[in-house]
Amino acid sequence: TYPPSSPKVFLSTFSGSSCTFGQSNAATGWTYFKSKLTGANSAYFVPSFFVDPTTFGSSGLANSMDGAFQWNAAWQIEVTTASLNASLVQAKSTIQALPNTAATSSAQNVVKNLVTSYTADGQYVSALATLNKSYMTSVSPWFFTHYSPQTYDKNWVYLSDYLYPLRWQTVVSDRNDFNLVEILTWNDYGESHYIGPIH
Repeated sequence: TYPPSSPKVFLSTFSGSSCTFGQSNAATGWTYFKSKLTGANSAYFVPSFFVDPTTFGSSGLANSMDGAFQWNAAWQIEVTTASLNASLVQAKSTIQALPNTAATSSAQNVVKNLVTSYTADGQYVSALATLNKSYMTSVSPWFFTHYSPQTYDKNWVYLSDYLYPLRWQTVVSDRNDFNLVEILTWNDYGESHYIGPIH
């Protein structure tokens, strides 16, 4: 339940920004959906809608939301092999001039700076502050997915080697910006981000 001062059933989603529930648009649909949750079933609604957070107000989605959840904040999805290589190439002359241990540390710092980026959180924090809504960020230890072309045809790995401890450091250092944190785990068997025993 949340918030502590006036507990309600905590309700979140994975996507759903286009669900209309038989109404004329998604904003009206979610308002209709939430209106059905009354009394003991009243909900504190913090969805993960995969849309630009600056559009929550103008689209009307904010009318049904008590906050928003940024599922993709757990992983720096904008970090690709190409962007990582570009960052390392940019730092190459500095790194090469250093002794081996310092060079390794410098290269690790390049990776750390990418992994601990506040960009995804910052966009939500700014947008939700103007709407006076809560923000729930996310943390996860790992993400990879492999589905063959005969099924979902998804095959990638998010940069994750140092992700879990570094992400927690970011969340703790910026904790005043976050109302809630969700640890993403056991989402889909084929998307392997687990906390718990693997048997």
